[in-house]
Amino acid sequence: MIWKYDTDTPMVAAVTPTAGGVLFTADTKGNFLALDAASGTVLLKSALGDPIGGGVVTYMLGGKQYVAVAGGMKNPVVLTESGPAWVAILSLPGQPKP
Repeated sequence: MIWKYDTDTPMVAAVTPTAGGVLFTADTKGNFLALDAASGTVLLKSALGDPIGGGVVTYMLGGKQYVAVAGGMKNPVVLTESGPAWVAILSLPGQPKP
């Protein structure tokens, strides 16, 4: 084991590593996380609301990088309640245009 991330709630969301050394995931408190893949350092922790237990994907469109995360999870096993399912799309800072 190189590193671990401890949380007080279950983590059932996808774990999405990237070629750029960033790992994306989320927790059942509704926090979207970006971690340094080499060290486990939290680069971003953003509260999106409802529990997150779905997919996290990254894609490029028109030269800009995006991350999509599926949220809203009512699950009796991990004891979560939420509103309807949703998808949040976040864009990563792009390169400045010359």
